[in-house]
Amino acid sequence: MRKVYVNAEPVITGGRPVRKKLLDFHKPQIGQDEIKAVNSVLKSGWLTKGPKTREFEEKFGAYVKAKYAVGLNSCSSALDLALKVLSVKAGDEVITTPLSFASTANAIIHCGARPVFVDVNPNDLNIDPVMIEKAITKKTKCILPVHLYGQPCDMKSILRLARKKNIFVVEDAAHALEAVHQNKKIGGISDITCFSFHPGKNITCAEGGMLVTNNKAIAVRAQIMSFHGIEKDTWRRHNKGKIGDFTQVEAGYKYNMSDVQAAIGLCQLKRIKIFQRKRREYSWLYNKAFSKLPQVRVLTRNSVQGNENGYHMFVIEIIQESLKISRDFFLKALLAENITAGIHYPSLHLQPYFQKKYNYRKGMLPNAEFVSGRIISLPLYPKMTRTDVESVIQAVIKIANYYRK
Repeated sequence: MRKVYVNAEPVITGGRPVRKKLLDFHKPQIGQDEIKAVNSVLKSGWLTKGPKTREFEEKFGAYVKAKYAVGLNSCSSALDLALKVLSVKAGDEVITTPLSFASTANAIIHCGARPVFVDVNPNDLNIDPVMIEKAITKKTKCILPVHLYGQPCDMKSILRLARKKNIFVVEDAAHALEAVHQNKKIGGISDITCFSFHPGKNITCAEGGMLVTNNKAIAVRAQIMSFHGIEKDTWRRHNKGKIGDFTQVEAGYKYNMSDVQAAIGLCQLKRIKIFQRKRREYSWLYNKAFSKLPQVRVLTRNSVQGNENGYHMFVIEIIQESLKISRDFFLKALLAENITAGIHYPSLHLQPYFQKKYNYRKGMLPNAEFVSGRIISLPLYPKMTRTDVESVIQAVIKIANYYRK
């Protein structure tokens, strides 16, 4: 790759780009194994939830050290189902973070409960246990932490609070497939943990999700509710010779995973360590390059003893006081250099819906608000090359230096 001097002029003001072709923010790593696996399922004639889904549930549960796993069509469905299985209902409150995708808070609303946003720790942007404790009321039914960017929350403190107050804990681990907290895999710690296999996640099923738990009663109810509240799903009826058994025990949902999705997931799970090594390697390169750049602050930390980062995203904070440009202009300048970046996430409590329905206002959650206008997510995925990573590094340094105050 052509070397770009860090003090060069950005493309957005007339300079030359660091790379000729656009670098996508994310591309899933799909190979011949996944294609063959899907073809095999298509030829089998059994496309919906069946033997492949069962196999994926077992192997995924073993990977995250959870006794039970329920394959679903998305992590959004997993979150929704988790709260419903725990009987979260109208009048209840669920404490969560404002720095997450919409589905986290939407799951709470779909139960009729109220999402109670509390502020984040400015160091890692995860939900702050001190703020959780202050927000607990007699109406609090559940705490819903999100392991943002793959960095594990302080689950020891959160679980201590929850057990003391007899409150459920449901973890949103959409970003945290490979994460470890105090030498324990995320997935085997709390009441329920929910994972995502969206195309942008660390492994994909094209779309899909997983609900895991160590509680058999929760698992059984989740399985039943994931397929209309019918005791035996299609595969179990077929496998046990009870084709006409549609015994329904409650009003459930159509949330089940398909064998097509599971076939992809099984192939991806085999390569998860390879994917993880690449993400870790590229994160280290980013960390090293940006650690001495005064115009940005690195928010994606390297792993420390006892805690393993899932390395789902690499996020930097723009130090506005050191730059002549805004975060949004920085994003435009990166795109001009053929680098696609993102924002994860604008604080939910500032979204029009939550302000109108729950009267959230600016000033309520200062840490979340502060970073919302400053964060940039950089490309981080195994399909990238070291040359791709280097081009991102050069573009960030180039723009930061050119527009420094």
